[in-house]
Amino acid sequence: YTLQLRIGDGSQGVFQALRRSDGAAFAVKTIAHGRGREEARALTMASAIAGVIKLEEEIFEMVVGEMDDEVCHLVLELCSCSLTDMIKLKTRLGEKEAATVVYNVAVALDQVHDRGMIHCDIKPGNVLYEIKLGDFGSCWPWSSDGIGTPGFMAPESVIAGSYSTASDVFGLGMVLYTCLSGMTPFYNLSYRRMMEVFARSDDKIQRELKWDCIPPLAADLIRCMIARSPEERFTLEQFFDHEWIL
Repeated sequence: YTLQLRIGDGSQGVFQALRRSDGAAFAVKTIAHGRGREEARALTMASAIAGVIKLEEEIFEMVVGEMDDEVCHLVLELCSCSLTDMIKLKTRLGEKEAATVVYNVAVALDQVHDRGMIHCDIKPGNVLYEIKLGDFGSCWPWSSDGIGTPGFMAPESVIAGSYSTASDVFGLGMVLYTCLSGMTPFYNLSYRRMMEVFARSDDKIQRELKWDCIPPLAADLIRCMIARSPEERFTLEQFFDHEWIL
């Protein structure tokens, strides 16, 4: 593979690359690692992700994982854009398109959870068109500290660093909110202020969001998905059964 332009600026560099044998375009994510334990962790993550991602079309496809002395290279399907790009282009999505997006992400999440994993960083930037779930770099059990993106992290993750399948559902609810409102949740709050809001009540959390552009039935689903308590939050099964999705 020949690396070309950089297309991702996350903690793990992402580049567009051409396969030398046929000129086909791919995305290559490079993960820096040390020796010994960190090297084993990177290899384990690469092989485990490959095992998941090759199975279902709703999940970002990984072609191959390779290791050299300094980094692990993940060669990935090259997608045209992210959900973040699409929302910026359209300002916000219509109900039908938003429902299609979150439904497909929920199907992918269900597959991830069935394999004993938690994504931990569900956000529009990790939803790739044509509607696939990507970026497993924060996926539990491989990563467990300081992971996620403010605005899409569940209250228990922000306050106590606790993650579960319910945390992913919270992130998905915020993705749906962003699709329909065109706004990043809690964009005007500092991280400290967000912790204070999350420590209080469902009403306090919901008052920090803008609901004017969101249809009532979709708003009901979002509220069920972003309940402050993970025990009171919708499961994916309840999400699939909600009237707005049906």
